[in-house]
Amino acid sequence: MTTALFYFARAATYEGPGALSAADRKNVMAYVQRAYKGFHGSDEGFNNLIAAAKSSALPPPEGIHIKTATELAEEQQKKAAEASKAKLDKSGRFPRPIVTQIEPAPKFWRAEEYHQQYLAKRGQSHCAI
Repeated sequence: MTTALFYFARAATYEGPGALSAADRKNVMAYVQRAYKGFHGSDEGFNNLIAAAKSSALPPPEGIHIKTATELAEEQQKKAAEASKAKLDKSGRFPRPIVTQIEPAPKFWRAEEYHQQYLAKRGQSHCAI
């Protein structure tokens, strides 16, 4: 979570070529602060994260790009997903081709037992982030 927050904070503080608009930077910064507080339980250390993001030598690569991909566990799922994607592309429903990549799922590692049903074990129904 902290690595992702760093990259979001870096995008929110970067003002060079390819930067987000001022309004978007403000919105991303507000999200980063809420997420940081939710993850760490307080704002303590938040200013250190922002300072590190501001001093980072690298700007966000070409603004922010999010790769869309779907990961499939079985070959049958892959064939069905590719057929659905091709059907939508041919339908003309969207003005540009669908760019979502269809990839094999990586090996799944089940988390330790104390992570399972984390919210339910604490009497919560949803995450507040």
